[in-house]
Amino acid sequence: MEGDTPNPKNIVRYAMKTCGKVCDDLNGSLVRHNNAGVIWPDKWCPPAAGSFKVNTDAGCMRGLGAGLGDVLRDDQGAVCVCIVSQSPDNWEPNIAEARAVLEGMKLAKSYGVQYLIVESDCLAIIQALRDRVSGSGYLHLIVDDILDFCKHFVSVNWSFVKKGGNKISHCLAHFQPWKVGQRVWHDAIPSRVMELAIADLI
Repeated sequence: MEGDTPNPKNIVRYAMKTCGKVCDDLNGSLVRHNNAGVIWPDKWCPPAAGSFKVNTDAGCMRGLGAGLGDVLRDDQGAVCVCIVSQSPDNWEPNIAEARAVLEGMKLAKSYGVQYLIVESDCLAIIQALRDRVSGSGYLHLIVDDILDFCKHFVSVNWSFVKKGGNKISHCLAHFQPWKVGQRVWHDAIPSRVMELAIADLI
């Protein structure tokens, strides 16, 4: 109201929210924050004791379709299970990344995980999940599905890591030979995945 003295904290909060978010529905983009000065981790780190971490990634393979890669690891860094999902659909990158997150959470649920960290190198998706963005586009519907799926866990935390800390899921997202469908490894984990898992812990 006119004559009232505005609260400086509210002004700063509003300014940060307004300047830090961009939503372009025409291009199907998600909310992004102004992260100037933030130092993002570039190495994989194990979750806290008793928790599990699922790393997710997507790869758009020209002429083939889209690949989704997910790996679930325990608090010692051991690979519990990993999955490759390959589709002939040519999804836009953010849609593929969001679908990879949902597949990773389904993988964790099937393993009986209760305390989960979901980690991706797609900042737009992680920010959207943290902010619980809403909308009517296809991408927002997947985000809604992901947030609804959280009810299957005691707790879910969202984590961003640079590509250097997401090597296993990147490898799985681009897995060869290409074969439409899903492949899941519980015991005989692919040798390349094991090599990357060991390298993460050195």
